[in-house]
Amino acid sequence: MTPLAAALLLMGPPPLMVAALPPDTDVTASEVRTVDLQWSGDVHLELEDSGYELVVRFDRPIADAVLKDFAADAGADLADLRWNDESLVLRAAEGRKLEAVADKHGLHVRFLPDGEPAPVSPIAGEPQTSHLDVELAIARAQADAAAGYPDLARRRLAPLAAAYPGDKRIQRLLGDMEVAEGALALGAARYRNLAADDPFARQTLAESGGNVAGAVTARGGKVFWQAEAGLNALVPFNNRLSLGAGVRWFRSEADTVHGANGILANRTSRSAIGDLFATVNLGAVSRIEFQGSAQLDEKVAGAGLRLFAGPPEKQGRLVLAYRLPDLATPEQSTFGGHISRAGSGGRSA
Repeated sequence: MTPLAAALLLMGPPPLMVAALPPDTDVTASEVRTVDLQWSGDVHLELEDSGYELVVRFDRPIADAVLKDFAADAGADLADLRWNDESLVLRAAEGRKLEAVADKHGLHVRFLPDGEPAPVSPIAGEPQTSHLDVELAIARAQADAAAGYPDLARRRLAPLAAAYPGDKRIQRLLGDMEVAEGALALGAARYRNLAADDPFARQTLAESGGNVAGAVTARGGKVFWQAEAGLNALVPFNNRLSLGAGVRWFRSEADTVHGANGILANRTSRSAIGDLFATVNLGAVSRIEFQGSAQLDEKVAGAGLRLFAGPPEKQGRLVLAYRLPDLATPEQSTFGGHISRAGSGGRSA
């Protein structure tokens, strides 16, 4: 899913940046304090202020350094600051609230004591009902996705999707997150319901309905040269199971080949490998991929599997292979070869 995830970030909204708020700043929360954020030129600002969180949309980008200086000046009054080239989101610290005023040169944010409990974050509470809460949740989900956390973004959006099933932006973002997590069929179903027609949605819909791929590769060195051509197809039978098959052709040339009966010179060999594939979706963010392969002109056959468990930012992986045909060396390409291996790993954000 790496190519799809990369395409998602490129096709989606501009990624948000997150300011690091140093815990040991010398600035402490005061009774009432105003911090200014100035643009280098005239700017048009649109504000959506809940009293605790502020969404600002602007028509002129602002330098990252200026925003980081603003975060440092705000110090303990500020809990979170995220931005991209079109908007920013900031949240007051616990026990504080904020007020904001805009002019043509910038933003003036006033931090003051909070006499009421802060509202519950959208990811943890009930579905939000105000337009501002929806905008804040969407902005946060976009920031999470841009930072590489599609699972967190999807969980932020889930209660909103239940409360606003007709909101196309929420449904589209959910579809994007599902595709990024590897749940291609679920994401494609949302795109289909939305009649999405952008390039990324069309690619996803095409792949979810099955795909045929072909490739030609040439590789070479001083004493060994090889050309490979391959063709494979994968067809989904339902939301859980996809089956496929493919064939690969090889032409290899080697200056020297070390065999059981001595050294062979100027050796040219041709071979074909047949492959069978199966992908089983174990859940929204987990899947197992099976492969069986045989070198058709030699008595070499084997199988392997790959397991992906969990969302990309917190994923476990297992790779197993037993006697899978492998023609990476002069001897393997001439006499037939195979590879066996086992590996595991993962990522925990």
